[in-house]
Amino acid sequence: MTPGWREDQKRLLRERLYGCALERFREQGYQATTVDQITADAQVAKGTFFNHFQAKEHLLREWYRRGALQALGQARAHEWSSAREAVLGLLDTLAQQAQADSDLYAMKEMHAFSGAVLSKEERALDGELRVFLIERVRLGCESGELSPDLDVELFADLIVALLTGTAHEWVIGECGFSLGDVLAERTTFLLDAASA
Repeated sequence: MTPGWREDQKRLLRERLYGCALERFREQGYQATTVDQITADAQVAKGTFFNHFQAKEHLLREWYRRGALQALGQARAHEWSSAREAVLGLLDTLAQQAQADSDLYAMKEMHAFSGAVLSKEERALDGELRVFLIERVRLGCESGELSPDLDVELFADLIVALLTGTAHEWVIGECGFSLGDVLAERTTFLLDAASA
């Protein structure tokens, strides 16, 4: 065995469990899917599941984490022409991901509502989102696109709150409106108010 072989096997098994779970969630819904079904699909013992995930809801957290990190990675790699374009582009990518898997996103939000606090993963992701927004808004202020007197950190916090609040509203409304369109409209209003 080569060094790291055992860790590679653990990672592959975790990925197999994650993949089987997502396939089941999308096929029959999160609520109807059991850990027994996931482990049967992955061809592992039930106890193996709990070596990789504390509970079924942790699969939702992992799904959300991966999607948010992917969106942030794409936003960081993109060459935006303005702060407005960067902010709206990131929020649009996040909205598209939520809308593409609206049932999973809704379940993730319902679990977040039922908890007393956000998971440490969600707090960390919100922090990374905030850092990206601060960077882009600061560039907008420096370029003259946004008011030079703008409190950059407060403005980034407002955008995160707008994203979170609109997403909660979308879930509570049973995904009855276009999340991307409403986010764009509300964020454009904020950006217009902050324009130089």
